[in-house]
Amino acid sequence: MNLLIANILAGALLSAPALADLAWQTNFEAAKKLAAEEKKDLFLSFSSSNAWGGKLKREIFEHKQFADEVRDEFVLVVLDYPKDKSGIAESNLEQNAALRAEFAIRIHPTIMLCDAEGRPYAELHDLKGGPGSFFKQFAERRKNRALRDDAFASAGKAEGTARAGHLERALRVVPPGTLTTIYRKEFDELRTLNGKAVLVTTTKGTATRRKLERSFRDFFVNKDFEGACKAADEIIAKDELAGEMKQRVLFYKLNACMILKRHAEALNTVAEIREVAPESHLAKDAERLGEHLQSMKVRKVDQPRQESRSEKPAPLPNTGKNKNGASSPAAVLVIAQKDQEAVEAPPAEEKKKEAKAPNEAELKSGLAKTRKALQVVKKKIDADHEAWENSEKEIAGSKARRAELEAALENERVRYKKLLEVVARIEKEHNGDHDRVEELEQELAAREKAWAEFESKQDEITKLEKIAAELRLQAEKLGKRAEHLRKN
Repeated sequence: MNLLIANILAGALLSAPALADLAWQTNFEAAKKLAAEEKKDLFLSFSSSNAWGGKLKREIFEHKQFADEVRDEFVLVVLDYPKDKSGIAESNLEQNAALRAEFAIRIHPTIMLCDAEGRPYAELHDLKGGPGSFFKQFAERRKNRALRDDAFASAGKAEGTARAGHLERALRVVPPGTLTTIYRKEFDELRTLNGKAVLVTTTKGTATRRKLERSFRDFFVNKDFEGACKAADEIIAKDELAGEMKQRVLFYKLNACMILKRHAEALNTVAEIREVAPESHLAKDAERLGEHLQSMKVRKVDQPRQESRSEKPAPLPNTGKNKNGASSPAAVLVIAQKDQEAVEAPPAEEKKKEAKAPNEAELKSGLAKTRKALQVVKKKIDADHEAWENSEKEIAGSKARRAELEAALENERVRYKKLLEVVARIEKEHNGDHDRVEELEQELAAREKAWAEFESKQDEITKLEKIAAELRLQAEKLGKRAEHLRKN
């Protein structure tokens, strides 16, 4: 037993929380200054108190491997977003709200890896896989820093289309939500240099979708379903959206109409969604909701008939015995159908008898049951909306990752094609250079020969010039002598 206890204690000591010697900052500006002084990066944890004090802290931040990996490389910063804000300073609340908008944080917890200037190069928010999954992602995402910096360095040496390519390569590895905030300057330059870049077009669509999600989320959170319908109609009327975006707006309207029980308008909206793109997943979802609405209409029509058929008539006075000796009603009530068939009328005195009215206790009991059922349905609707919004977020994240992979694949294809063209051009130029070498060698030989001939002729010219000089001297002497002879 003592040996067992000793083993347990030894294991506990080996796996004890490594958080004790890790300092967590709460002031972002102070953390940036510290990171610059210590030449470290920033590790930002955007989390709610539940995530910070619970599973995230217990499974990741108190893990020994976490302390080993971040202690010498990162300054740790926690940015808390609790439901009860009474324990957080007002300055920190304002700072955290501004940073959540700047870093485009949509879910908690989210981890951001940044340089000392606070410019992010990686994010992690899928923390459901436990420590193994987290540390694998962490090691992989840290490589983004070198990829980003190398691409920006290459962009600094290039111009035009080449610069746009390097900028896109750098911006593709940073968190997408920061392209229009922290990396706004670089993104705007990319958009100016190449407005048709894959990253530009996908980011524009993502920004539009997020703006729509935020606006309609406010409508649904505030239970302003009329406002949601009106906003959807105004957006559709502008005719600026197409495809999935248009379907999403119509889907918001469909949900609002269903909550408002405007089933006819909801069915028309289903038809509009299918008209945009019949084979899309949104169209199929809308079609299923339309079938549900149709079935509800059928049930509403049938329900009164079923209730009337199953309803037992009020007891009537007995007039005697039947053949079997049992009591028999003095008259039988028959509910008329559409054909209004003629039936035997009950006696006049029975017509005057009124059905027994329900008592007060029954009414109160029924009212309480209805109210309880209504609350249950409302809670289910709220839960469905929350699940729907979470699904939308996961779908958006999946689509963003798919777009990134497709963009990366397309860029690799373009790069491969350009490399083939470069290789072909180099081979062609190489062969041409060999031919040019032969031509230049022949031309050089001819020029060397001409130069040699020129030098040989130059020697002859020099000799002739010397002879001419001597002849000019002799002529001068002869002239002087002739002059002398004339005088004498």
